[in-house]
Amino acid sequence: RLGMGASAQDIGLNQEEMLWLSKHPVIKVSLDPNLIPLIFINDNGEIDGIGGDYLKIISEKLNIKFKWIKNTTFVDGMEKTKNGEADLVALLSKTEEREKHLTFTDGFASVTQMIFNRTDGEVYANLDALNGKTIAQVGGYDTTEAIKRDFPGINVIEVDSLMDALVLLSTGEVDAHVGTIPINSYNITAAGLTNIKVVGETPYRSENGFGIRTDLPLLASAMQKALKSIPEQQKAEIDRRWIGLQPENTVDYKLVWQIAAISTLIILFFVYSNHKLQESRQRAEAANDAKSNFLANMSHEIRTPLNAIMGFSEAMLNGLGGEITNPKHREYLRDIKGSGEHLATVIKDILDLSKIESGKWVLNEQSFLLNHCVEDALKIVTPQAQSKQIAIDLDMNTPTQIFGDDHAFRRILINLLTNAIKFTGQNGQVRCSLKPSRLGGIRLEIADNGIGIPANRLEDVLNPFEQSHTDHLINEEGTGLGLPIVKNLVELHGGTFELESEEGNGTK
Repeated sequence: RLGMGASAQDIGLNQEEMLWLSKHPVIKVSLDPNLIPLIFINDNGEIDGIGGDYLKIISEKLNIKFKWIKNTTFVDGMEKTKNGEADLVALLSKTEEREKHLTFTDGFASVTQMIFNRTDGEVYANLDALNGKTIAQVGGYDTTEAIKRDFPGINVIEVDSLMDALVLLSTGEVDAHVGTIPINSYNITAAGLTNIKVVGETPYRSENGFGIRTDLPLLASAMQKALKSIPEQQKAEIDRRWIGLQPENTVDYKLVWQIAAISTLIILFFVYSNHKLQESRQRAEAANDAKSNFLANMSHEIRTPLNAIMGFSEAMLNGLGGEITNPKHREYLRDIKGSGEHLATVIKDILDLSKIESGKWVLNEQSFLLNHCVEDALKIVTPQAQSKQIAIDLDMNTPTQIFGDDHAFRRILINLLTNAIKFTGQNGQVRCSLKPSRLGGIRLEIADNGIGIPANRLEDVLNPFEQSHTDHLINEEGTGLGLPIVKNLVELHGGTFELESEEGNGTK
């Protein structure tokens, strides 16, 4: 009579709950929009991830719709929920402070907090080892508050987003970051931060559920009943879809081979896809558009299992769950992790280029100092240069304010500097300069004295999947997508990209 289906009766809703739901068919939701794969907003503006799957099931059981309020950050979402602009917070762990204004359902997503640091940094086995050190954490998170309470000797810098924290860690501005393997591994891969790894564990484990405003008790009780009615098998399927492989309490060597097998299948898939993409380049423009649109929309479907492979390989190498004593098994895990990292780079480059070509890359433009982007990029590539004793000269005396996407410019600089270092031999030199151009714009120049590019290959290297040299001339892997991505990002900003090179004498 109230418009509720048979499923509402099946899960034990009473008349009062059904009446309330019939009068409130749309439930407003706040959430942290970037907690991939736990919960996030996908390209279609829909709530996705583990939390999104649970909301879809609950929506069907209660005959209601959940609508995201488009909060910008986690803290913003919490404030809007307190103010009544949202009815609930999706994916939230219970704390004493939060229970003052939220009623919590049972947890459905459990995560363990780990310590992350740079690959060339110290190993912090536990939080006690971080005493006197500085870490970057997202403001308002329960883990952030717990660390401040339980470890007062740790200096905590609070930032707005996880990506901000990871960038501070990658560039060496903080000593460590505490986060989860599934979420961090996705964001590390998405940002192209190749110098971050898991180094230790913490005592914190979060049981995440839905936090409903305390003045909405009927919504809270109805959602709890709907959540409780979901079969365990269905819950396990959701976890498998988004998280992938789970670490056991003890090292299971069968798991190592499972990871290796999955890695091999993904690699074979992308070798095949890569080949097909090169063929499609020679076909009609319509086929290219279809390829670009397809790849631009498949990002998290491929990255999620790959992130699990890399994250859990790293965790096992660090002895989480038990020490691996067999040297061969450690070698296998290192190979899996290394192959996964290279494959992640290939995937990111393919997807990013496809997103640009299909017109789906949106610039987040603002006024910023280009000097800071140069400095951040140099911090990331410096270890790579030091390993080859390559000197990096910087000519950048004047503060240069521009309007554009600072993340895109960091990507441009990291790609160009990495290329310059890769193709420059031991004891070589790379120069980076930033100065006004003769036409009133800005000229950013990166030059090296490396092996250079043959004259007949200069135009080809700006095409996707083309490389400047055959594999036997260099010892490092590449995707052939770095320069095309740089060229496209520069042109998206209304700039021009120029490439000069002489074989044997370097590239500019």
